[in-house]
This record gives sequence, structure tokens and C-alpha cells, in this order.
Amino acid sequence: MGNVRKIYKIFVFNLPWTVSQHELKAYFNKYGYTYNAVVTFSKKTGLSKGFGFVEFVDKKVYDTVLQQPFHVIDNYNIKKLKEFIITYLSIMAENNDFDITDLEKTFDKATKYVQTVASELDSEQLLNLYSLYKQATVGPCNIPKPNWYQVQAKQKWEAWKSLGEMDQETAMNNYICALSKINPTWETDVATESRAWTTVSRLPNTEKELLDTDKTFLDWVKEGHKEKVQEILLKNSTLTNILDEDGLLPIHWAADRGHVAIIEYLIQHGANVNSRDIDGQTPLHYAASCGHVDVIRYLLSVGAESMEDNDGMKPKDVADEKVVAIL
Repeated sequence: MGNVRKIYKIFVFNLPWTVSQHELKAYFNKYGYTYNAVVTFSKKTGLSKGFGFVEFVDKKVYDTVLQQPFHVIDNYNIKKLKEFIITYLSIMAENNDFDITDLEKTFDKATKYVQTVASELDSEQLLNLYSLYKQATVGPCNIPKPNWYQVQAKQKWEAWKSLGEMDQETAMNNYICALSKINPTWETDVATESRAWTTVSRLPNTEKELLDTDKTFLDWVKEGHKEKVQEILLKNSTLTNILDEDGLLPIHWAADRGHVAIIEYLIQHGANVNSRDIDGQTPLHYAASCGHVDVIRYLLSVGAESMEDNDGMKPKDVADEKVVAIL
């Protein structure tokens, strides 16, 4: 027999008739990941009957909800009718598969949502989400500890390593819980908004938002704004090969952010496809560690080599699991 999966259900009543299932789920999401929320509607009138239930897969979240003295939505007290635990045995394959798939789908939606709001999160939130993402998609940390001077890489490694042997399903759930605490309405936002995506697997951009007039050449490279990059390079082509304060060239940043068009333009204007940063890493290292398939393929097509960095690590050694095969 497989593992036992539990769903913790709480029945609620005295719901305002205006509260939708999205709103009910968003409310409870502030305590952690809410697996499901259901409002019962009348088939005859289409209006809410004023009761429903919510479900949780994390007992800590379930306990936290029950510990609250009261819950209020739209100025109405939500009353708990009763609580019980539903246990699904994995011997019931169709039910077990559905549960896992549902968690994976929610996790996938969560990671894509994080991509759209990364610039609004602080470094601690981003680091936590990064480590849970890696644990959920790769498993326990399986790469060597970076050198002390590789500050960002070391922070990411330590955050991932701290999760120990946490299983991937728990990591997915914790990722969703972490996002729900940051923004309880994120699922509603996903359903109602269409926003541009950036990358998940790199440590996202934590820099303050700048006015266009204050942005430098490197800022435009990081944002992937090809027109601005072209405009500035036409005036000063030497910017292509100037290291920044972190020891990176523009092409490294473009590879890190996944901007193929920017990389192509930089190479056309003198950037070396195998240029190294202060740690000896090439653009291919950055693209590989971030899982940018399109960037990897482009770099390889224009002569990128699998070179060792200062620690003897090749792009394949630091690659995201999903892209190892193409390296």
C-alpha cells in the first residue's frame, strides 16, 4: 500500500451571500496554502446558500485556522460548523494521482505568478522561494558549496541546503504556503490578470525600480530592452566589454535574465560568447544554472564552449536538471 494522503476539511457557515469561492479561498490563504474552497449555491436561484467548506493539506495551516477566535469576511463572522479529517489511501490510484496532479498544477501556477512579481518581493522572500523551488523540482541540494566570494551563489546554496531531505511534495506545498502568506489573493490575481513572465530558477531581481531617465546601459540589458541597448551601443560600443562592480559583463546579465535578442546583439557588437566573469563563469554557465533553454541553444549555435570556471565546474555541473540533456 502506498502513502496515506490526508485532507483537513473545515465546514463553515454564516457566509455573506456576496462571497465567492475565490474570495473564500483568498481569505484562508492568508494562513497558508488552502487546497480547496467551496461555497454551496442554490441550483434554483443561483445564489449562495451561505455555507461551504475549505480544505487544507498542511495540518499546521489547518491548526492555525482553528486556533483563531473568529473569522470575518465582509463584516460577517464565519462560524465553524464542524471539522474532520478525510483520509485518502493511495491504493485508490485514481484519487491519489488526482491529488498529486492538482498540487503540481497549483505549484506550477504559483511559480509562474512569482515570476511576475519578483521585483516587488524582498531578498529574504525571494531566497526562501528559490530554495523551495529547487527542492521541489530537483530534490535535496546536490551541488558543491560555492566559494566565499561568490556571494549570491553562496546565499542560494545555503538556503537550498538548509532544507535537508525535505521531500519534493512537501517543498511544493511549502512554496505555495509561502506565496499565500505574501499574497493571499494570488490565485485570484492569476485568474484575472495577464502579466509578463521572467525567470524562476535564478535569484530574481531585487533592485529598486528606477525611472527611465536614471537607468544605465546595464539596467536596460537586465530588462531586455533591445531598442535602448541598441541606441546606447551605437553611441558607445565599448560598454559591451566593461565589467560591472560584481565582476560581470553585460552578456552575463543577459544570459542570467534569459534575453536571447540582447545576447545576439551584444555578440554582434564585440561581446565574446565565451567571456568569463570574475569567477571564471561564462554566459553558458549562467544560462545553464537558470534553465534558459533558448539561451543555451543560441549560445551553443554560435560557438559557446563547455569551459571550467575557477572552481573546475562546467556549465553542465551547475545546470538546472531540466536542461542537462542539451549540454
